[in-house]
Amino acid sequence: MQENWLRGLILVAAPKEMERKLSCIKIGDPEVHNIYKPPTLNCDSPNVKVVNYPVVVMGDFNSHYTEWGYQDDFKAGNDMIQWTEQPNATLLCNPKDKDTF
Repeated sequence: MQENWLRGLILVAAPKEMERKLSCIKIGDPEVHNIYKPPTLNCDSPNVKVVNYPVVVMGDFNSHYTEWGYQDDFKAGNDMIQWTEQPNATLLCNPKDKDTF
């Protein structure tokens, strides 16, 4: 694991395998962060916490959660739900959207 700091999103102890799968763009407010977690990457979810200024986090997290229409829950899906339950965080996910794979 390595330490990472992205302004707007504090990412602590991200797995080295995720190093090239994180990007951050600052074009005024909010900041935009993109994360891609390959489906074959089995690792603990990064320790992430939201900060108090506008940030958009999007990406392909390859995370299952039954409330999103999947038949099972993945640990990464449960981790994402816990992360978005923090104050001032909102998860935009429509399980009726067509699959992208």
